[in-house]
Amino acid sequence: KLFRKISDLTPTLYRDPDLYIQQIHELLDDMRSKPLRQLLTINHAAALCCKKDYTAALSMLEQIPSDKVISVYRPVYWADLALTYFYLGEEEKASQIMKDQQTTFAKWKDSKHLGGTLAVLHIFDLLSQKEFGQAQEAIDTLRPRWEDEHNAEDFDLLQKRCLLQK
Repeated sequence: KLFRKISDLTPTLYRDPDLYIQQIHELLDDMRSKPLRQLLTINHAAALCCKKDYTAALSMLEQIPSDKVISVYRPVYWADLALTYFYLGEEEKASQIMKDQQTTFAKWKDSKHLGGTLAVLHIFDLLSQKEFGQAQEAIDTLRPRWEDEHNAEDFDLLQKRCLLQK
């Protein structure tokens, strides 16, 4: 029942991240279970990413010891952490996550909920490795499939970065 309520809040995440943060805290603040506390922290960080407040998102994600992330949350946790690092200019840390989580991300790359983020991360990673031609090819292939109103700015930024390298 609780997970259904949390799922029902997802549209609010993109429409009004501040309201989402408030609502997710109303649902989970009193919970003592470790899995639900992690869910609260990860979802709060995701809302901060939607607000482009990557410093605060990183602070939230760093509250969870990476070796203690509950398995069901790992793909989202690592994807949000990598995205945060890329946006904060910490490309080495982000690329290391991409390398370390390659198997996990491969399982989720076609996921309706995570595929777009993983596509964006893949392109960020290619750019960080100075693989500009491959990054442009990835944009050409992945953008039509994964771009939506939530990640259009990410794809625009990545496209600009590719164009600056030509």
